Amino acid sequence: MIRQIYREEFEQSGVDDVRKHAAASIYSGDKLLEALEWLNKKDRGWLVTEQSAIARDAADAAWVSARASQSANRRATIALVISGFSALVAIAAIILPYLTKPYG
Repeated sequence: MIRQIYREEFEQSGVDDVRKHAAASIYSGDKLLEALEWLNKKDRGWLVTEQSAIARDAADAAWVSARASQSANRRATIALVISGFSALVAIAAIILPYLTKPYG
């Protein structure tokens, strides 16, 4: 647990200065341990924020992909209906002369 007085000092100094002070052994003992804990929490918080942003971007990309696939599916269905209708017309054009031909 980071003491409030240290937390306020670390927040005022910022991550870079606290990291420099810890590396230069300006902090010692409990203050060093608490500085390292504070830095660790800041780093994990940044990582979680980055991971959340990546997840949001991936979700947005998935929705765009889903909408595109729905649109492609719709176009393919229309193309199949048109080709089916064309096949029926072609079959009718071939068979109709034989059906309407007079017997003789």
